[in-house]
Amino acid sequence: MSNDLKARVAAAAEALESEGIRPTIQKVRELVQANNNDVASAFKTWQQAKSEQAKRTVPALDDLPVPQAMRIALKAVIAAHEQIMAEELEAERLTARMHRQSMSEKLERERTAARNAEAEASSDAQIRIAEAEARADAQDKKNAELTRELEEMQSQLLEAKKRYGIAEERTKAVEKRMDDAEGRLTDERVARLDAERRYAEAIESSARARADADARVRVVQLEAERRIAEEHARYSRAEARNLHAASRKPVPASRRR
Repeated sequence: MSNDLKARVAAAAEALESEGIRPTIQKVRELVQANNNDVASAFKTWQQAKSEQAKRTVPALDDLPVPQAMRIALKAVIAAHEQIMAEELEAERLTARMHRQSMSEKLERERTAARNAEAEASSDAQIRIAEAEARADAQDKKNAELTRELEEMQSQLLEAKKRYGIAEERTKAVEKRMDDAEGRLTDERVARLDAERRYAEAIESSARARADADARVRVVQLEAERRIAEEHARYSRAEARNLHAASRKPVPASRRR
């Protein structure tokens, strides 16, 4: 962070104060148009410098030309003010911790829900894959049976022609049966291709479900990280505001005159 940025941030904060506006990181950043983290660091440096300056310019109560009773009363007022500021700061810190805890618990619940959804999608895909494999196995068995049947019929035809000289009509009938068997085998092969296609679709569906579940988990993580970052920024602004308020202690009326 350059000294030029520190000077610009300090000048912007002083200008806001001169106009009766309480400086904040956001307001200063709008004036200097710089990176938020750099502005926050420079703004904190300016606040610390203002606090040290206020401590140097406010005289000690024991050095003031006022009665002892008034000194005691002023010390009591300042102590009470500091106690109130400390209690407010602690309350804000406790609220921030509780909010962060709530966000962490919500994130864990959402992650669990996403994991459950992924497990359900994976289970459904596995069931569909198992069903497709079962259908493919059944189809293979049917194809094997039809192939054996066709081979037997071909063997029977050849044997019949050799041994009995089967009439042309019976030969045609057997050949028709063979054609029918071949047609059924073709149909079964088409069914096998369809089963393989459904099996591939089931695998693709499983992959899409897994990708969707991963995407949902990533969205939940990004949203939780964004909320935690916002909460951290709000907590940092609250600490800066309390530090600034603590630096502006009341000055006795006699010194103001």
